[in-house]
Amino acid sequence: MSAAKLTVLLHLSVLSCAILPMTRSSLILNKLMPLHNRYVDHTESGKEFTKFTKNVEADELQRSDCKCENGKCVSQGNHEVCICNPGFGKIDDSKCKDCKCGNGFNCTFDVGFFTTSKKCICPKGFVEKDGVCKDCSCGLRNTTCELIQGIKECACPNGYRDSRGVCVDIDECVFPYICPPNSKCINTPGSYECACEEGYQPMSNLSDTRVDGCQDIDECLIPGTCPFNSTICINLPGSYKCTCLEGFQPINKLGDPRYTRCREDKASWQTVNIIFGVLISGFLLITLTAVFIRYRMALQRRRGDLLSNSF
Repeated sequence: MSAAKLTVLLHLSVLSCAILPMTRSSLILNKLMPLHNRYVDHTESGKEFTKFTKNVEADELQRSDCKCENGKCVSQGNHEVCICNPGFGKIDDSKCKDCKCGNGFNCTFDVGFFTTSKKCICPKGFVEKDGVCKDCSCGLRNTTCELIQGIKECACPNGYRDSRGVCVDIDECVFPYICPPNSKCINTPGSYECACEEGYQPMSNLSDTRVDGCQDIDECLIPGTCPFNSTICINLPGSYKCTCLEGFQPINKLGDPRYTRCREDKASWQTVNIIFGVLISGFLLITLTAVFIRYRMALQRRRGDLLSNSF
């Protein structure tokens, strides 16, 4: 096979390819026009010739009928699709229409049989109103809202309520008996806690005071609760008191009963001594009286015996 009868496959990205005879003019064209994928092959006679490959996909795209008003055709596989420019939305396969929703937000068109309506693609925290995406914050992170008949409604989480388009905390402590007895309510963001009152403690380390409540602390089981030896501890509901032992009296009668100080009650001892003295004196008096009576009776009996013997 002669080199003159060989053909060359030209590959161009814009022009369609053609098969040219291997002539001097084609070699000149080869030098003037940069072609892709060129390599040297040999004929059977040993002569060299230049061969060009052909990009079938690019050739198919050049012959594509893709049209894209206000956009551009983009290759997807073996065909092209119309991709709209920013700020435009597709109304059919080859036409994009102005479609702005404010602040660079995108939109689409809902194409019906008789009407075409714009629909904004608003991100989280925004909602479509009057054809644009508007801020729809409810005051809490990750809280969404929606417009219902033109009125903003917030989807507030538990522990919050919608107040004029803003999620506000619910103060559970305003509800009576929200906490069990012997505990007090403490409001927290989105919730509440029940803290045991002074002198009370949770039922256990794992218990929920909002459900289980609190129990009394027996302070008298704690050594040294009453700091003075002259006092004794008495447990009370939610508290305790220190009272004086017998024979002692409090020094600070109007003070805190948990810190009672006592001193020896001398007046009480004097009373005891008086009573004891009276008892002893009475006993002695009775004893002496009885002895005296017996002595008189014995003396009278002896006198009677003497008189009877004299006669």
